[in-house]
Amino acid sequence: MNRMVHITWGSIVRSLCLDARHSDALSLFHRCLKGYEAFKPDYTVLAAILKSCSALLAPKLGTSLHSYVVKQGHVFCQVTNQGLLNMYIKCGMLDDCLRLFDELNHCDPVTWNIVLSGFSGSNKCDSDVMRVFKMMHSSGEAMPNSISVAIVLPVCARLGDLDAGLCVHGYVFKSGFQQDTLGGNALVSMYAKCGVVSRDAYAVFEDIVHKDVVLWSAMIAGLVESELVEDAFLLFSSLVKGPTKSNYATVANILPVCASYDKSVAYRCGRQIHS
Repeated sequence: MNRMVHITWGSIVRSLCLDARHSDALSLFHRCLKGYEAFKPDYTVLAAILKSCSALLAPKLGTSLHSYVVKQGHVFCQVTNQGLLNMYIKCGMLDDCLRLFDELNHCDPVTWNIVLSGFSGSNKCDSDVMRVFKMMHSSGEAMPNSISVAIVLPVCARLGDLDAGLCVHGYVFKSGFQQDTLGGNALVSMYAKCGVVSRDAYAVFEDIVHKDVVLWSAMIAGLVESELVEDAFLLFSSLVKGPTKSNYATVANILPVCASYDKSVAYRCGRQIHS
């Protein structure tokens, strides 16, 4: 009977969380803890209820859940710890997030990337992002992957720190991520925003075999920002002739280029875009 109480109520709590009925999930979870001594939620239920705390921006409840997690001995469960880190980030409690992160004995790439992503979402914490990325690289327990790179490179661009971007590019090259679409997109965008699109960004762009529309758009936007309008339009022409379909962002980037030509050329450019 005790096992049935645990399984049944735990499943209902998880279902409520999945259905985004977060208030109902938290209410039922609280009632089960108070009313059923046999109710001992496992890590799947705890991870789900932490998502509800995050969705409702309920830091006090999240902190109470953290205490419960420690009391129940779930502190070594990566899934639960990842849920706690996400909760602290979503609730804007970055100091608590970092404190918990520092207490963890072992972190997989997902855990590191949760912290990187959380701090990169706050422009005030760019230096912390760079610090955590360096820690990840030097820790030896979980090397940065293409997701880590895609998180940290926009921070390099925001800081205008081309040297840091070059160091990350060096790591990308050694790790074989340069031809990865995700890492390649981030590199092209970083170089474009740092104003070196004509050389370094082009080299990365050409190395990527499978170019998606995000990559094309980032490259075109970088050329436009660098006032290399002829290069931007030539690249757009190559996109139109290939298998990749342009999207709204691509067109929005190229329209100012058309306006820079005289009327007859601008008309032909516009026709090409419209087609």
